Formats: sequence, C-alpha cells, structure tokens
Amino acid sequence: MSSERVAKVLKLAGELGDEERAELADELWSTVPDALTPEWREEIRQRLEEMRQAEARAEPVGQVLTFDELVKQVRAGSGG
Repeated sequence: MSSERVAKVLKLAGELGDEERAELADELWSTVPDALTPEWREEIRQRLEEMRQAEARAEPVGQVLTFDELVKQVRAGSGG
C-alpha cells in the first residue's frame, strides 16, 4: 500500500505529459540501488542465454513489450 506522500506524488505525476513522465521515471529509476536479488540475476542470465540461442538459430529474439506492459510485469513479480 502506498503512503500518503507517494499517493500525492503519483497524482501529480499523472498530470504530466508522456515525455515528462518518462523523464521522471528515468530520474527515479536512477536512484534505485543497483543490487539485484539472486532471483533477478538468474532471470536475467536465463533471458540472455535464450536470446543467444535464438540468435544462433536466426529466430526472433522475443516479445517486445511496451513500457506499461513491462511495468505491470515487474509490479506483479512476473518473469514474463
């Protein structure tokens, strides 16, 4: 559950244009620590390996997600 302060910021951010929200998201993301959980490290390793294998077979690399779709997956804790 979001704190009241976060809710206020989200309300204000919702009033921004697409480019301004993207800029805000980029700025906020840059403040997140670089440390990844072991689960995310393994997920990234597996996805990179799948990409390498697909490239070796000249197959499409994978599904392209919009930013909104990616955010939904991350918030849901989904790996894909």
